[in-house]
Amino acid sequence: MNDAATPSDDATIARDNPLVTSDDDASTTSPIATRSAIATPIIAVDTEETAPKTRKDKDAKRRNEPPDKERPAKRKSKNSWPLFAGGGVVALLLLASIAMFLWQPGNSNKPKSTRARSKVVTQQQASAPRKEIVIEPGTLKELATKIPAPSLTQPVANASGASVRNTSVTSAKNSNASTPTESERSPYGGQTEAPVVSLPARVEPRQRVPIVVPAKSSRFFDEAYNLAYQSYETWSELGDDATDSEEYQTKLGETLGAVKVAYGLSLKRDDLEKRNELLYLLTFLSLKAGHLMEAAICGETAARLGDPNDSATRDAAFIALAAVQEASANHWGNPNDVGELRLMETIAQLIDTKWPDEPQRNKIWLTLAQTYASFGHPRPAVAAYAQVDENSPLANDARIGSGVAYWTIFLTEASDPDADPEAMLGLLQKASQQFAAAVKSMEPKLKAPSMPLLTAKQMLAVIAARTHNNQSVIRWTTTGKFPLTKSIRVQKKGKPRTVVVSSTFAKTVFQLLYQAQTDEGKLQEAQKTLETLDSLLGKQSGSDIKSMQFATAIRAFKEAIAKDNVTMSDVTSLNQTLAKLPPQSPIVSPHDRLWIANSWSTLAKKATDDRVATQCYDHAAKTSELAIAMKSFPQNLVAATRVHQAEWLRLANKTDASLRVLGEILKTTPNVFDLQMQAVLSLEKLAIERDSEPDLQSAIRGPKEQPSIWGWSKLAVQLHKLRYSDRGTPEHAESLLQAHFHLARCRWMLFTVLSDGSERESLRKQTLKQIASARLAIPEGSEAESKWTAAFTQIESDLSSRDSN
Repeated sequence: MNDAATPSDDATIARDNPLVTSDDDASTTSPIATRSAIATPIIAVDTEETAPKTRKDKDAKRRNEPPDKERPAKRKSKNSWPLFAGGGVVALLLLASIAMFLWQPGNSNKPKSTRARSKVVTQQQASAPRKEIVIEPGTLKELATKIPAPSLTQPVANASGASVRNTSVTSAKNSNASTPTESERSPYGGQTEAPVVSLPARVEPRQRVPIVVPAKSSRFFDEAYNLAYQSYETWSELGDDATDSEEYQTKLGETLGAVKVAYGLSLKRDDLEKRNELLYLLTFLSLKAGHLMEAAICGETAARLGDPNDSATRDAAFIALAAVQEASANHWGNPNDVGELRLMETIAQLIDTKWPDEPQRNKIWLTLAQTYASFGHPRPAVAAYAQVDENSPLANDARIGSGVAYWTIFLTEASDPDADPEAMLGLLQKASQQFAAAVKSMEPKLKAPSMPLLTAKQMLAVIAARTHNNQSVIRWTTTGKFPLTKSIRVQKKGKPRTVVVSSTFAKTVFQLLYQAQTDEGKLQEAQKTLETLDSLLGKQSGSDIKSMQFATAIRAFKEAIAKDNVTMSDVTSLNQTLAKLPPQSPIVSPHDRLWIANSWSTLAKKATDDRVATQCYDHAAKTSELAIAMKSFPQNLVAATRVHQAEWLRLANKTDASLRVLGEILKTTPNVFDLQMQAVLSLEKLAIERDSEPDLQSAIRGPKEQPSIWGWSKLAVQLHKLRYSDRGTPEHAESLLQAHFHLARCRWMLFTVLSDGSERESLRKQTLKQIASARLAIPEGSEAESKWTAAFTQIESDLSSRDSN
């Protein structure tokens, strides 16, 4: 609600706008006769000083003559020197008396003007300490009860001008303290963190063998063909044992050059058989020489153009696959683009077309899918996994891989805060279907649990937890031929028919089960789950087991919130549950702490008596302090949390602590009006509780020891400026009327307890004028008109019926 410019003090306001002055200047104006006569209401002021009339004007009036400025000038008398002489004597005497007066001690700084001199005397009298008025206990509370604050139905504006619910005592019962977290509201578990892709380690490529062009190349195909084969046979005789020898490398380069010459000449002839033969030879030699992409291209061409019944054609396709796979491992191109894998997919599709019964086709597609996934491309990985036959021995590996790929896609897309919920649920459903199919296929056939089976079950539990399906979480972790919780161990030695897993894997499984059991109200079973995990982890247990008590605490709060009434025994039980939570548990996030604080606030509204409500509000304030103290607490939430903390402290009857919190906030952001409103409400509450006249003065003018808190007077002035600015909103108008009412009521209460007649009369007139001005700010024809009119009328009627005595 800090749309206004940085507020100045009351004196500055009075200087800039003569129609608006501070309470210290007895600020009110006499209202204009009719509402329609002005464009906008003004905050009333009491400055009614006018320039004093000159003596000549008064004498003229007494003689029924026009004043000097209206009378015609008379001709001067010729014999006026006696008058001048007498006037001179009088002037000398007057100057002498003034000089003697100024010479006296203490009068050297007095102003020369009588009007200014009277102001100094008034200021000196005002600054003189006045004896504090002793108010009979219960008086102010009785007065406040007599004229209660109207109930507010509209929100007030926050610091940025956005509409927020009023946090004052009048609307504390309407606060939404038990707001669920994002993960609880979202059908897919809320926003995720995108996975970080870690590329496979790069394999150093083999050195490319240079191609040696024949010194004397033939122009005739048959001759070039024979020379190529002679060179090939010579190279082959060296054998693989001589791979690293210089002779081997040289002969390989010569052979590759001779074959390229022969193949080039074959393109001009119609001998398709020899052409394909040379193309296969070129594919093979290119792979041997480390020319990987040349081998891939030549091999694909040979497989595409050759006779499928010829073994060389099939071999060329597999050589091409090997070359592309090696190039991918070498990160030959851009690893983020994976062009080699797309070429590998093209060759795999070619093999499917020409050799549909190829025994290795499923392994080709599985390898391609796994390579896609390892390079962070889950969508083409899903498509590749789908090519594996359902009846293949590799089918379950493909199902689990496909499930992981769908899960990766979900994590990536759900990291966008604007992700489509239906699309996210669709991805989770597809992942769950793949994992479930793998479990259904594997589990009956296994004689002992396997890691793929346990991984699939764990992922099914994770997905079920994200979709808030507690029953499925319990089913996937505790049922089946090999229940997940009974089939794993962390220690190397353990029960037979169990698989050694990491402590992280075990904690994830048991935490999911524990939270599901807790949410379902199966608290005893949840406690047994914790004990099992503690035994399973052994020395690695640490404080993680205690951290899981958070789920129990959440459940306990939800059950308490569901009740119609909250008793002290409920509060005690909740405190015992919270005591089991370690203070710095990583599981209990700052948002979790805030949820607990808001839950305490919700329970306070259902308390059976004031003592229980006070306890709940006190716990809410303390819990919010714990949340703020956490290192991971978001800095952008500190101010808003402090505001709620101050309100809870006030409702816990810790008004001084509430004011300290608000005072610290207002030191840096003094023009946040809803905070100023809370602060001055606390001041007013203190004054009423203590029957304190100084506290009542502080509520009106602001406490001297905390200048960042304005008080009702300055707050009304600032709200008036904002209300009638270009940024003014209906919420600002409502807040202005609220400030006017509390200012008038505080003045009325002060008037009631004052004993000095002149002071009472001045305050009475000031308050009546302020009320008259406040009425002009009430919107005509609105629902609020009757509410505010009745409230101001009560104060006005009481003041009008009294006199200064």
